[in-house]
Amino acid sequence: MNVTLKNIVITVNSIALIASILWTIKKPDYDSIISTLVLFAALIGLWISKTSKNKELKQNQKSGNNSKNYQAGNDINIQE
Repeated sequence: MNVTLKNIVITVNSIALIASILWTIKKPDYDSIISTLVLFAALIGLWISKTSKNKELKQNQKSGNNSKNYQAGNDINIQE
């Protein structure tokens, strides 16, 4: 996900979390408590995914004499 889009989603989630907390304070019920917990869990998940670095996969291959190398990013079928 794009960093700017992720920041927008975090901002919207934070606003919804604040509204849900206010709803829980004003009318404590299962609906308001569950929505607060879900929004809080989503915010933590977004924050963790934002701080984790996406590692780029690298592939290296070495072969000997009289051999063939096939390297692909996905599954391949070799028919000889």
